[in-house]
Amino acid sequence: MQELEQLKDAMTDLRRRKEAMREQMQAFQALQDEVAALRARAAHDPDARRKLRRLDDLMQHGGQGLADRMNEQAGKAERCLKRLGDEVAQLASGGAAPEVSAHRESRTVKQFNRVFV
Repeated sequence: MQELEQLKDAMTDLRRRKEAMREQMQAFQALQDEVAALRARAAHDPDARRKLRRLDDLMQHGGQGLADRMNEQAGKAERCLKRLGDEVAQLASGGAAPEVSAHRESRTVKQFNRVFV
């Protein structure tokens, strides 16, 4: 019964993360569309050129850390999904779920460096 509760918790957490990821992907797509529009206007719009220059400066001097953190989080999400898939497959085949090393509530929370602009 405990395995079923753990699976339910994991599925709820997965749905929440999936929704958050979907929202982030929509925001990222909107950002890409905006950059594409700026590039299209840059030939004749000085304001668009200025914004693109600022974006390039940000990406060269400050954007790499953001990209690295995003890649790290994507890797963590991938590992979590793989582990969850393995547990679901094991439960579906009739095996017992492997013991989880630490419950989500008892794990220490990693503090992130966040820069708010």
